[in-house]
Amino acid sequence: MVALQGALGLCQREGDALHRAATLINRTFLWRLRGDLGGAERDLREAITLGRELGHAQVERWSVGQLAECLHWMGREAEALPLARRAHALGLRFFGEHPVAVDAVLLARVCAALGDVAGARAQLDWLATHCAPEATAPNT
Repeated sequence: MVALQGALGLCQREGDALHRAATLINRTFLWRLRGDLGGAERDLREAITLGRELGHAQVERWSVGQLAECLHWMGREAEALPLARRAHALGLRFFGEHPVAVDAVLLARVCAALGDVAGARAQLDWLATHCAPEATAPNT
């Protein structure tokens, strides 16, 4: 944790928003291991802001998707839904030639948790059409 805090300080001093965002995103894995989803939420919200300020679609996509997943784990589905939708939309817009299955799976899970069976089914149908099983990560 000390090394990450030092890296964040260095990024702040140097005005390096891209590496600050990357460090915040990576620190969320430590927060999760420690069971501190609130810490992960704070870091991801800052990373989202940095990604948007930078106009960096991948930083924003990763951050909003990870935050949606954390909120989903916390039972905060209504807050997770627009973030999961945003992650999927960014994936479609900027990475359409390489479909991002994990975003669609997350969106399907959040829809299902909210009782939106049609929304979940739509995501699963999208996956079946756009993401070949052999090209999709096993954890997805």
